[in-house]
Amino acid sequence: MEFIRQVQAFFAARGRENEMNRSISSIQSWFYWLCQSPFGPLGLLWQDPESPRIWRVFLPESNVTALTKLLSYYPSAQKYSVPEILQLAADFHRFFSGEQGSFARDSLPWHICSPFQRQVLEAEAAVPRSLVTTYGLLARQLEKPGATQAVGQALANNPFPILIPCHRTVGSDGTLGGYQGGASMKRALLEMEGVPFDAAGHVRPQHWFYADTIGVKT
Repeated sequence: MEFIRQVQAFFAARGRENEMNRSISSIQSWFYWLCQSPFGPLGLLWQDPESPRIWRVFLPESNVTALTKLLSYYPSAQKYSVPEILQLAADFHRFFSGEQGSFARDSLPWHICSPFQRQVLEAEAAVPRSLVTTYGLLARQLEKPGATQAVGQALANNPFPILIPCHRTVGSDGTLGGYQGGASMKRALLEMEGVPFDAAGHVRPQHWFYADTIGVKT
């Protein structure tokens, strides 16, 4: 019953997300910075110049820019940066250049996520470069094997894509699955990280993270 309540709370929170974004944006000062990528600029939403903190990462899609998305939720956001945000932009540049490394996640505003979504995102963050996992494996890793769909929704609503690498999760048959930036971006990111695809466009089980830890044969 506790798990069911967590999932219900998660979906309820997602249903209120648009209203919450617009309500918060109307009473707090928001800033953004554009970070260049091979797919077009990313939108970094942040707050508090005295103690800068990233709140959202917006990805471009084929038919809409990241800035358009960002301003649709936070129309009063101002373009501005400070050294900490410029450093993060440099970290993104190194990531897209193929350099090894990870992003600092300690200061992410985890309280905007439900407890269940945070569990999913933290498990996702543990998936290393050059590997993927599946929605089902993540659910089983969290000891919630019936929560595959809820895991997918948690990743689909990841406020911090790239920082939390939700592109590293694929379908149970190795197909790409969804992604905020679109399927082309997701595949390009995985190929950049060294994930191989077979002729049918699938990632084979030999490259699935968490499969060994929960006893799935590959």
